[in-house]
Amino acid sequence: PFIVDIGNHKPIGIFAGSGRAAVIDEEGFIYSPTPHHSNEYDRDPPYKFVQLKLPFNEKAISVACCNNYLVALSNRGKVFANGTMNYQSKAGIKETHFARIDEFRGIRIIHISGTYEHCIAVSIDGRVFAVGANNVHQLGLGNVINRLKNNPPENSHYRYDWFDNFTQLISVHFSETSKIVAAYAGRDFSFFVAEDGKLYACGSNYYRQLFSDNNPNTKESYDIPIETTITNGTTFVIAGNHFAVALVGCQPMKYMPNLPVGKVIEETVESLEVTISILQAQ
Repeated sequence: PFIVDIGNHKPIGIFAGSGRAAVIDEEGFIYSPTPHHSNEYDRDPPYKFVQLKLPFNEKAISVACCNNYLVALSNRGKVFANGTMNYQSKAGIKETHFARIDEFRGIRIIHISGTYEHCIAVSIDGRVFAVGANNVHQLGLGNVINRLKNNPPENSHYRYDWFDNFTQLISVHFSETSKIVAAYAGRDFSFFVAEDGKLYACGSNYYRQLFSDNNPNTKESYDIPIETTITNGTTFVIAGNHFAVALVGCQPMKYMPNLPVGKVIEETVESLEVTISILQAQ
């Protein structure tokens, strides 16, 4: 263990994902390790955390840490990115600089989550947007994928097939009319929390991490968001590598980032039910 030194700045949020980490201070600045020329972080501490500022004096309130990029949400609902998700990177924008994601102009985002190869965002009116890998349906695009598979381009090859890796934002649609207020990205699966506390999920269910029933015939993946066994009261979800944890029927904790209710609640948690799926791969 080591201490991350950010000087006299007061940290109010910490975020981590696949090979990346970030800290936000009370002024809305982001602190994150600097990649080396080999695109790898130092293996030995002390790591060098540098201060990153969002453009236009926006203050960061949340960060999604993905494999090769960071996505930041500002207090005014704007979304910025750096690394390989930075659409201006070819023009010389470095990984230590953020650029606004143009597709979100005119859309106020209230929640972001991302790790490994995909990222999800939720707008104030309940719409869900996704970008990145979809090799096991973690974006929940359903028939969109099936239609694209019927017309594959020539010479399609790479880590993910062309229809399994979206480089631009695409909308996620739900079969029900529930308003989505939060989303949580796991390694290759995703969760979506509705305004009424109902929990939806899509993507890999190989380890039964999607809170589906214990029927041995349960699918190993879902290509569209499905209703889980948690039908109300979802407060917060932790989506990890091959596991998930959901807080059900409790008040959000102070300083917990990305609250589904969109504000900080300081009341003491009186009752807490933790629902845990498979903790790790066997």
